[in-house]
Amino acid sequence: MGTQVFVANLPVGVEKAAVRKLFAEYGEPVAVRMLRIDGCAFVRFSSACAADAATENMDGVAMNGARLRVQVANLL
Repeated sequence: MGTQVFVANLPVGVEKAAVRKLFAEYGEPVAVRMLRIDGCAFVRFSSACAADAATENMDGVAMNGARLRVQVANLL
C-alpha cells in the first residue's frame, strides 16, 4: 500500500495550505506537492492507513463547488 494520494479536480487557485488542512483529518500530511497542471496535487502521509482513509473519505467530496477525485498514487 502506498502512502501518497493523487488529488485531481481541485478548484482553480487553491493553495497548498488549504489542501494540507483539508486532508489533515486523516493524518498529518508529510508533504503536499502542487502540480503545474491546475487542479492536481500529491499528498503524502506517514502511513498507508492514513492514505487509504483519505482516499476512501475524500473521493467525491466537494471543495468550493468542485468534486475532488482522490486515489492512491501509482508511483514507479
